Amino acid sequence: MGRDQRSPHPNPLPWGAGIGYSLTSRSLRLFRGWWIVLTGTLAISLSGGATTYVFSVLIPSMERDLGWSRSELVGVITVAALVNGAISPAIGPLFDRYGSRFFMTAGAVLGGICFMSISLVTEIWQFYLLLGVGVALSVSSLEDLGPRTAIANWFIRKRPLAFAILTPGRSISGIVLVPLAHFLITTYSWRAVYLAVGLTELLVLAPLCWITVRRRPEDLGLRPDGVPPLTADEQAQVSAGTRVHPSEDDPVWARAQVLRTRTFWLLTAGFFLIAFPSSSIFIHMGSYMQDKGLSAAAAAVGLAVYGAGALSGRPLWAFVVTHFAMRGALTAFAVTYATCILGYLFAADQITLYVAVFFLGVIIGGSAQLAGQVWPDYFGRRVVGAITGIASFMNMPPRATGALLLALVFEATNSYSAILLPYAGVAYLSALFFGLARPPAPPPSSAPSPSGRG
Repeated sequence: MGRDQRSPHPNPLPWGAGIGYSLTSRSLRLFRGWWIVLTGTLAISLSGGATTYVFSVLIPSMERDLGWSRSELVGVITVAALVNGAISPAIGPLFDRYGSRFFMTAGAVLGGICFMSISLVTEIWQFYLLLGVGVALSVSSLEDLGPRTAIANWFIRKRPLAFAILTPGRSISGIVLVPLAHFLITTYSWRAVYLAVGLTELLVLAPLCWITVRRRPEDLGLRPDGVPPLTADEQAQVSAGTRVHPSEDDPVWARAQVLRTRTFWLLTAGFFLIAFPSSSIFIHMGSYMQDKGLSAAAAAVGLAVYGAGALSGRPLWAFVVTHFAMRGALTAFAVTYATCILGYLFAADQITLYVAVFFLGVIIGGSAQLAGQVWPDYFGRRVVGAITGIASFMNMPPRATGALLLALVFEATNSYSAILLPYAGVAYLSALFFGLARPPAPPPSSAPSPSGRG
């Protein structure tokens, strides 16, 4: 099969192959790219988990303690999505030019301070300022642009495996952080959860980001995927800014060239539509299960089941995007996700609800893998930060309104059916756009490589 029918990575390596770059003693030293992947996974687990899985567990306790309505609490997600989407296109090119190191470190420091401060809030405006603005400013660095740009630059042939290790971060938080959060809530209060997350970001994540993350392997005399390092002559060319080692598997695009392709806009339309359910259903999952009659402890178990499903789905989707067409993988993801939403809606008892959320997790496990990998696979690693920033901006409306719409419809109808059915419909529609998004033809000319180090 040709490139249009299969993965854009020809001759994919076995998953276990090439963690180092030789069978000598030097191979015992883990390739720096894998440390960057692990750091990114921790960043997504802490930052992403605290604003999704953990937040879902906190909503009922915060409602009772603070007297705020569900729509008021969930409204902070709207503000956060607006802030994050607004800044992403502006800062995306900076990640391409300077790398993710400084931005991820600064994001961890800012996020840590804001999470710790949330543990002290008493007024709604304080909550919105800290989580809706402060934490939102750190999200691009810790969840979207930072890890994705770094990994796209450090891996080419092993990119599916790298993203498969990165993307379970939120799922891990569902399995690990949700039970811990439930323990802290019952033992102390919801405030202890935010304090613990903030301290971990500040004291653990920020130093790791500064120590491990760099812009590109070429900046350190290495090559993507951990293959043999650059020669002295090649390194001299890199240092002079006249060369960034190319790969036959890595297309070189300019941002303007990407924006002129039909593929970019079809993909953007597909991600726009599916973002309505994918950015909001899990926010309400804890409350949804309690409204279905489950206890708070049983709802926490349900969230862990969802996280386990999302975690177990990662190897499946990594295998799919390694060995099959990205376009087919995206289409299959959208169709199966829409179907799982219907199963989630019509689950009649606790067992079937657990089964539904598990499979919903398995399918959503492909979301971050596909959304992170499609841009560098189709358009190369030189402008992945800029393109990811633009895509994030385009997804701002559904990310900002999806969870709030669920809350408003529930408060108006005391039911989620009126909104989950349309959400399943738009997920089916997104499959059409993904199916039409063919891999783009190679660009007519090479883009100049940005300078700078990170």
